Amino acid sequence: MRPAPHLLFGLFTGLLVYYLSREALLAGIVFAIQVGLIADALSKRLLGFEPLHTLLGMAAVSFLLAFYSPKVGGAALLAYSSHLALDLLVEEKIELLLPFSRRTVQHPVEGSEAAVMAASGAGIIAILLLLILEKPY
Repeated sequence: MRPAPHLLFGLFTGLLVYYLSREALLAGIVFAIQVGLIADALSKRLLGFEPLHTLLGMAAVSFLLAFYSPKVGGAALLAYSSHLALDLLVEEKIELLLPFSRRTVQHPVEGSEAAVMAASGAGIIAILLLLILEKPY
């Protein structure tokens, strides 16, 4: 797994959530989940699979965070689902249906990693410019 597209995408989605909600906590959770899922690659080396890169992992984390706050649970679900969707498009084999099936899912699109990095980078710049140029309330 190459972390650069995921980090840029995580920063972009975190900034986007902040721009739309003005809630730093939600933005931080979105970014933290994206980074946490990158760190899940370590469990693949230790356990032979990535437990957080599953639909069950997504449901469990989102459900648990929803107890803290429905907004936080929603932000987690958004971050999680967008990360797993990104993994399906890049050269990443994930076992979405674990523990029910070990079958890997992958639908790579050629050049998708470069496209994700370019789109995320442009999005980051656009959102930062909007935040800088925005007039105070």
